Order: sequence, then C-alpha cells, then structure tokens
Amino acid sequence: MKTLWQDINMHKHKTLDKDINCDILIIGGGITGINTLYELKNKDVILVEKNTIGGGITARSSAKITFLQENIYSKINNLDKAESYYECNKLAIKTLVNRINKEHINCDLEKVKSYLYTTKIENIEKIKKEQKILETFKESPQVSNILPNKMLVNYAFSVDNTYVFHPLKYLNELAYKLKDKIYEHTNIINIKNDDNLYYCYTSNNYVIKTKKVILAMFYPYFLIPFLMPFKGNLEKSYITIKKDKNKHFSAINIDDELLSIRYNKDTLITVTNSHNLCFNKNIHDYSWSNHDIITPDYLPYIGFIKNNLIIATGYNTWGMTGSVIASLIIKDIISNKENKYIALFDPKRSKSIIKYSYNIFSSMYSLIGSKLNKNKEYYNNNPIFIKDKAIYVDKSGVKHIVYNKCPHMKCTLLFNETEQTWDCPCHGSRFTIDGDTLVGPANYSIRVK
Repeated sequence: MKTLWQDINMHKHKTLDKDINCDILIIGGGITGINTLYELKNKDVILVEKNTIGGGITARSSAKITFLQENIYSKINNLDKAESYYECNKLAIKTLVNRINKEHINCDLEKVKSYLYTTKIENIEKIKKEQKILETFKESPQVSNILPNKMLVNYAFSVDNTYVFHPLKYLNELAYKLKDKIYEHTNIINIKNDDNLYYCYTSNNYVIKTKKVILAMFYPYFLIPFLMPFKGNLEKSYITIKKDKNKHFSAINIDDELLSIRYNKDTLITVTNSHNLCFNKNIHDYSWSNHDIITPDYLPYIGFIKNNLIIATGYNTWGMTGSVIASLIIKDIISNKENKYIALFDPKRSKSIIKYSYNIFSSMYSLIGSKLNKNKEYYNNNPIFIKDKAIYVDKSGVKHIVYNKCPHMKCTLLFNETEQTWDCPCHGSRFTIDGDTLVGPANYSIRVK
C-alpha cells in the first residue's frame, strides 16, 4: 500500500554494475542519506540505496519540520542538553528552508504554527513545564484552550516558525540534482575492514572500496558490536488521512492516547495509537503505519562507532529535523571541523541502565513471543503457517508464499492485512506481500524461489 507521499513519479537512478572506489560511501537513500550527500557533494562520495530513493521510512513520516516535539525538552532532563538540542533543531529548520529556497525545490513547504496540547487535566502541569523551558530559550509560546480546527483542549500553547512539507517531492528534486553520485537497487550485504579501507559487497557481487562509511539507514545493520537492538526500543504508530480543508497548523498532544495533527493542502493527516512494537496491537482502519527508534535519553545517535564508520539514527519520531542535524554534524566530522554538538549525539555516550534493561526486555519479549505464537488469533486462518513458510491467499485467490522468519534475527513474521506486508515484530523489518525487503534491518528477501 502506498502512502500519501508516494503519489508522485520519482526519478529513477542507475544501478551499480561494476566495482568502484570512493573516499566516502553513504548507505541509505532516505532523508538522512540525501541530506548528507548534499552536504558532502563536493567530496569524492557516492550513495547507494537497496530499493528506491525515499521509499522506506521517509515515505511513511507525517513530515513535520518543527522544534516543538511533544515535551522532549522536559524528558531530556538536563537543561543544558535540552537547550543544545533546541538550538540544533532551530538550525536544522533554518538550513532546510534555506536549501529549499536556494535550490528552488517545489515541495509544498508551508509555514505553520505548531501547538502542544492536552485534553487531560492531570497533564496541564507537564505542558506548563515545557512552556517554561521554551521561555528560558527565548521563545514566546502563546497560550490557548482551543486549536484552529475548533478542537477544545484543557491547555495548549503554540510557537511560530515551524513548517510542513511533502518529503518525497523534496527528496526527489534534491536527489536528481545529485544523480551522478547515486545508485539505486544496490544492496550492500556485507562490509569488511582491511588495512584502513572498507570493502562493501553488494548482492550482485560488486565491491565498493572506500575510506569512510556512513550508515544513513533507519535501523543500521552490520553493527553486532554496537548491539543496536538494545540501544533503543521501536515505536509503532498509525497514520490516517482524510479530505478536509487546510487549517494551516500542526499539533501534537502529550497524553497517553497520542493524537498528532497536520494538513497537506486538502488532506488532514493524523497520527495515533503509538506503542512499543514488542506489544502487538490488532489495529485496523488506518492508512499506513510507521516505526521510530526511541533512544534512552531521547537524543539521536550521530557519529563514529569505530574508525571511519559513522551512523545516524534514533530520531525519536522527529526525523525531518534530525536528518538535517545529522548531515551537518557528519559534514564537520568528515572535514575534521570543530562542532560543539558532536558530544551531545555521540553514539558511545553513556545510557540509562533502567532504559537499557527495558530495551533488552522489549527485544527478547518480541523474539520469544513470535516463536511461541505464530498463528495469531486475528488471522482467521489466512495466512497459514506450514513449517518454515507462510501462505497468504489474496482476494483474487492468488497464493503468496514466503519464508516466515525474518532474515535479521529469525523472528516469526506477522502479516499486516491493512498494508499487505509481512512485518517483523522484533526490530521492524518489513517485506512486500511476495517477500521483497521494504525496510530493514533485514537485508535479504523472504521470497520462496
């Protein structure tokens, strides 16, 4: 199932058909990869994407460009770090808007007010705490008890200078300007390090030899020493769209029942029902779903994890600005320039032991649960699981047969009838109805040949 953003014809890019050398290899053609490629475009750099540009997590975003991110500054729980994160987001917004204007990118960019609100009396003090923090950052929040769509709330405040846009229109035009450096349908399945060089092997048996590797993917694989499953938990949310007149604002609450709102021209986009991926919910009646990595301290992972190997991930649902922050920091890292925010996002920074333990529990709960309960009661015998395979029969009577284990860590897959995908309940990999990889960390198809 396509998302709202996939209503456009994306430019096609070449596929790697030979061994090549470069100084810098970016793996991942989502918004992080393309933003980073743009920042490094004057260097000897190439980008590879295993599917198509923007076809993964970026296409599933609600695409808000804002520094008002729920009550994240309260959650960070350190005023200096919170202010640094605020500064980074303000810089990211300015950078992105300037880039769109400079490159004349038509991506439905619209300046809107952003609202933070609650419909629960018990959450009013939480909202006020976030408001006070923003006031210390010299913002001027405007208090209200009603949103522009006439929705009554117990307490809300708004800020200016935030935006919404069409993420794939943005990526499509920017990637086309960088087309000489991009390879689509080029899947890296192994990385080896030897004599200070990285050898990156594709599924078509070609080799890319490079000095530096940037893992600009939603869920980095190749990182066994980094123990990615334990460095954050996955959150799943559900996006619904319907026709409505543009009210020219965006909003998000801080209540347990998430409700995030934005408009794209004549379409209302809402995000609801966010939950830890390990606790599966049988939710229907939505347009598409998305996954986000939630880190223990609510800050992304951006930087070196070993010599000349860089990651950028863990945006805590705020990838539109997070991706720009990552691209600016990575540019300075690559150029050996000083950047006062490098330590803030260092992937090797210390973590909360409590949250670290929770992430271990989430990962193991999903893994064990998927193996104990393959035939979920809400399937109604379609699909059915036979040994290592799963069979789904569509409305036309066509059988779709796949292997029922995720290639990443062998979790048993679930069938998502709403989106017609096979989903991993452990680490978020997704596959088409016939088994092709849509979103990692899985790097191999589950097709039955």
